[in-house]
Amino acid sequence: MKRATGAIRYKLLNRSTAIFWKIKTPIIIKTNSRRVADFLSDRLNKLGEYVNRDVPISLVHYLVKEMEQKSGRQLFVDISDLIIQDRKTGIQRVVRSVLLHWLKNPPESCKIQPVYATSHGCYKYAHQFVTRFFGCNTLLLNDVPIKCNSGDLFLVLDCNPRLMLIHQKYYQYLQNKGVKIYFLVHDILPALMPDYFPGTVSELFTKWLNVVSFSDGLFCVSRSTTDALTGWLKINVPEHLDKPRIDWFHLGSDIKSSAPTSGVSEEEISFLKRISNQLNFLVVGTIEPRKGLGQTLDAFELLWSQNQPLNLVIIGRYGWMMDSFIQRVLTHPQYNQHLFWIKDASDEYLIKLYETASCLLMPSEAEGFGLPIIEAAHHGLPVIARDTPVFREVTGNFAFFFKGFDAQEMMVSIRRWIICSQQGQIPDPSLVPRLTWEESASNLLSSLILVK
Repeated sequence: MKRATGAIRYKLLNRSTAIFWKIKTPIIIKTNSRRVADFLSDRLNKLGEYVNRDVPISLVHYLVKEMEQKSGRQLFVDISDLIIQDRKTGIQRVVRSVLLHWLKNPPESCKIQPVYATSHGCYKYAHQFVTRFFGCNTLLLNDVPIKCNSGDLFLVLDCNPRLMLIHQKYYQYLQNKGVKIYFLVHDILPALMPDYFPGTVSELFTKWLNVVSFSDGLFCVSRSTTDALTGWLKINVPEHLDKPRIDWFHLGSDIKSSAPTSGVSEEEISFLKRISNQLNFLVVGTIEPRKGLGQTLDAFELLWSQNQPLNLVIIGRYGWMMDSFIQRVLTHPQYNQHLFWIKDASDEYLIKLYETASCLLMPSEAEGFGLPIIEAAHHGLPVIARDTPVFREVTGNFAFFFKGFDAQEMMVSIRRWIICSQQGQIPDPSLVPRLTWEESASNLLSSLILVK
């Protein structure tokens, strides 16, 4: 018989694999769980040249859990916004990182179940996303509506207030079935600084805060955000202040453990070589009104007028309400000379920029955490930060702080930092307290599964 074509062989393989699972699954599930994982891993390696041999063992364990009977407590992890689009923001780095480490290191006491909201008002298991997340393109499990039981946990890890408001009644339905509902609160800035956000964002966010006040618990990414949230709830929904349990944890600093994006072009390598051995100040984050970028550029114009040989490198996508600033950057006399805007850096490129820079600037007026601070510190990069409670918390006071909103004040602080740096008298970035993403995810998981 002539050798079958690749397409036919692929179909035959899929059919034979399906038959294999149908016959063997009831048998192997009766065995010890550890042996099941080992058995599946070994079997995948023996299925032939047409099966992806790079299927991670983490995916094998996930599939084992799915083949086991639906017993025991489930932890539903809502990643709806990430599934819609990974915008590579700080919030979505948190979502990717926590999810990755929970799937790679699942707890014995409950089953991690990534889920997403549908347009039909229910939630489905995100099996297909998980399969792609682990780098496997073969469809192994279909997405089906979730099945919950009393005692299960539901954590909204992502942040999409509009989507969450649509599913408010579904959360109430889950609570009525005995499921505990929790939300991750990345910040409450739209409620505190409405003028810095477009359109109806602040209004939607305020409605969302009222919804989450009915939840069983809220987990914030910093103590400062916890304080802000508690204060807001006390004023705006005092009747529910005792309802949600409020806790906090800190985020991870190691980008390489956050399901990072990769790719560095020849042009980007050339840029890194061009600015190496120069005095480079990075500003990392989405371009938004609260980020203090206008003041920063004003300060650097003063420094350039004094013939200070330094570069300002802005890294981040355009956010909103900053058209005039972008126009100012693109038409600036120093643009592509000492002023640079990198709109879409991969994580691999961002790491190289951290390694090439002299200092990270954090001029933002408000943040929920300030992820670039600990990412920079992880790569040995000193930090100049606006003097805010959250930046004091995150840096452990091991940063160079400035106050005020005047360009002259910032310019003086930068000049002082340069002098102190030359004298070896700046705060040591290695002393900035930081966690790995594995530690951060583990801390959050421990808080969740220990809920009484």
